[in-house]
Amino acid sequence: MIRLQERDKKYLKLLARYGVLNKSTVDKIYGMKIRYARYRRKDLADSKYILKNNSFSYLGSKGKKYIDSIGLSVRNINGSRETRDRIAKIAEILIPLEKAYTIKPSWEIKTNKAEMKALYYGSIIRKCFSSEYYIYNIGKLKNPVKKKIKERLIYRIREEIKQNVEKDKFERVVIFAEDVNAMNLYKEKIETLRVKEQFLLPLTDFGINLLALYGIKDVNKKAAELVYGKNNIVKSEFVFCDYKTNDDINIITMINNDMEKLVKLKQYRTMFEFNSTSVRAKIEVVCLEEQERALEKELPGIKIRTVKLKDLKEGDS
Repeated sequence: MIRLQERDKKYLKLLARYGVLNKSTVDKIYGMKIRYARYRRKDLADSKYILKNNSFSYLGSKGKKYIDSIGLSVRNINGSRETRDRIAKIAEILIPLEKAYTIKPSWEIKTNKAEMKALYYGSIIRKCFSSEYYIYNIGKLKNPVKKKIKERLIYRIREEIKQNVEKDKFERVVIFAEDVNAMNLYKEKIETLRVKEQFLLPLTDFGINLLALYGIKDVNKKAAELVYGKNNIVKSEFVFCDYKTNDDINIITMINNDMEKLVKLKQYRTMFEFNSTSVRAKIEVVCLEEQERALEKELPGIKIRTVKLKDLKEGDS
């Protein structure tokens, strides 16, 4: 007879909410103690609390009874492997963000048939700042032959975002990419989506942890203070810049790889390439050390300043 521990109970509650979880998510529930997580899944399966295979786990008969005993409802999953993959991926992204955001999986947002085919995974709302972000995932691009298929997905995502902006549903989005090839493909034709923020992040622990940090801390301000000094920055008059120093250096923070800022910054650079008589403002970019090389290629001629992620995590700003 198995005795449910706190992490087991959390596991069962999450299975009730999402209907299905993948192995990666379950490992994180048990603190990335992979061997222990594997044994625990087996014990729970043997005791009929869960059903599992090599990819997914679901609530078993005893798990459903436990969920019913604590007054929660169970989300039943029907459909294809593709559907289960998508739902498990939604859980994989949203669950680690729960401490920093109020999370809403897509099925808790979609209220009519017209929305059911929407590509977004859900939304997250910053608990400290109330900003809401809709989540998308463009996946992987391992096979170059499938580039056209991925390009069509990116096009559909962008069109969906633009349409929702027009309806005043979206203001901010996060786009995840599961590998470098997919991320580079997205950046081949970057464009403004008319949102306030358009983050492009890797779907890795680094990307998730960075987004989680952003939910509880003003990362942009902290980065600017680390580079230029706490008493040396004010809001910039430039729409696409974040701050300005006392000696008139305009600061753009790219900690979260905001494509809206990148598009506007590229447009600003182009304007001066063809109009040498214009007075060019002093602009510098602040990013993480890990982002420096990529931004240098994107923005030749613009000074890049860097900060360490561990420094952003320290302090209260």
